[in-house]
Amino acid sequence: MWKQTLLQMIAASVPYFAFQIWHDRTALRRSKPFYLAMFSICSLLVGFVVCTAENRLDMGFPFIPLFIGSLYGGLGAMTVLGSVFAGARLLHDGLAAWSLMELAGSAALVMPLLFYWSGPAFRNKSRRGKQLILAALMTGVIVVHLTVFTLYPDASGLSFPSLAAPHGWTYIFLYYATASMIVYLIENYMERLQLHENLSQWMAQYRIESQKLKQFVEEHPFGVIFAERSGMISHLNERARKMLQARETDGELLGKPFAALGSYASGPVLTKLLEQSLAGRAGATEYAREQSKIYACTGISIRDPRGDVIGAAVLAQDVTELRLLQGEAERMERLSLVGQMAASITHEIRNPMAVIRGFIQLMRERSPENQRDYFRIVMDELDRANGIINDFLSMAQTRLSERAPVSLHELVAELLPLLMADANMRGLQVELELAGEMPLLMLNAKEIKQLILNLCRNGMEAMEQQKGTLRIRTLVTAADIELQVADEGHGIPPDRLERLFEPFFTTKTQGTGLGLAMCLGIAERHGGTIRVESEPGVGTTFTVRFDRTAGG
Repeated sequence: MWKQTLLQMIAASVPYFAFQIWHDRTALRRSKPFYLAMFSICSLLVGFVVCTAENRLDMGFPFIPLFIGSLYGGLGAMTVLGSVFAGARLLHDGLAAWSLMELAGSAALVMPLLFYWSGPAFRNKSRRGKQLILAALMTGVIVVHLTVFTLYPDASGLSFPSLAAPHGWTYIFLYYATASMIVYLIENYMERLQLHENLSQWMAQYRIESQKLKQFVEEHPFGVIFAERSGMISHLNERARKMLQARETDGELLGKPFAALGSYASGPVLTKLLEQSLAGRAGATEYAREQSKIYACTGISIRDPRGDVIGAAVLAQDVTELRLLQGEAERMERLSLVGQMAASITHEIRNPMAVIRGFIQLMRERSPENQRDYFRIVMDELDRANGIINDFLSMAQTRLSERAPVSLHELVAELLPLLMADANMRGLQVELELAGEMPLLMLNAKEIKQLILNLCRNGMEAMEQQKGTLRIRTLVTAADIELQVADEGHGIPPDRLERLFEPFFTTKTQGTGLGLAMCLGIAERHGGTIRVESEPGVGTTFTVRFDRTAGG
């Protein structure tokens, strides 16, 4: 008896051991309940083979793989295992009444409970709950066996130990212990599998996050240097190497003490910040110079979840252009202040100049005829000075003037008689090449007229010696509207084009250098731009572009 009992215990344990070996050796690590059910079928068949060899059927050990496979595998596994169990039982015992009664009793008492608990309902229970469910099912089997044994005490091939004998209780203990042990081992192994899968997922996520962080550090516009708690350099990105202009390669710098950075021009600042950060002190931003570059360097302490310092980092940002822009902004602010003062002064100068011109005009009328030319020259110079002041004040005006929807063609048409008269006096011609349809723009008509007039008169003055034609063109595209003023004058040398819109810079002998600067200011106040193209000996073309999508 004990030999068969031991063999039945081993056969009942086949699902766990076979499943573990299979799972460890194969890459197909999905559908664990399915494989467990398959191995339970094998275990059930092995148990019946052992019973056939001994020509006796022990009380309940073949039920253990039936329950294990059904509970873990679900309803499908329960159907297959139940069918295999019933078929094997009928092959072993035939159609004996006691055998049919045992199958019917098991189906009526045990199978409903097995149906209720199989699948997720069982797998979602705790380990202790699973053992209790299995124990309840096995108790049902004992009840069925005891009933059949009572009704058929002389049944051929049916063996049941007497509960009055000591080995009977030992048999029942081994029966329950085997089932409980199998569930315990399966749950332990399942937990290890789950931990392994979680660890694999965490490792995969860690590799992804690590790659993200590495790529972020490498692509970051700041130079980044990491140092471990021991003071060794663990990483530095490409911008940090460019900042240091390192003579060593990346591999040679890694693993060195951060004190080795002291040999570079910005090294003292970097080592100081790393030392402060490793000591846990927040480092203020300090500036380092490397040849013509200026870097803003900041130290950071890297801490673990407990707050202990485990490393340090230095971020270095190239602020050379920013400092230059700050200096340029300060210079422009000073120039703006000077411009405001100059505008106020020139405004006040016009009053005494008007008084002076009035008295000179009076003196001219009372002076001898031979001296009146002198007074005329003085008055002309006063008028020219007053014109310069007016141009300067117009250029210095930065406030937004009132605008209204207006067509650029209408403004050109209003200026055309004046331009034609001026061209006739100079012996020049004016030609218009206007677009077919001109949409309305939000413009200040007075300022745009002044812009057109200045550009046209500049073109006429450029053609006074060789004569020619002044062409005014308009172009309309989906995005913008262009106004072109082209002359056939002497052109502008390339070295002067860059400074053409600077205040007080002029290519004319009698120019003030404020006309084009004023035109640029008008165009920019309207959200436009001015482009100039010139070829010496051929002529010059000024193009004013207005964005037709920009609001007024």
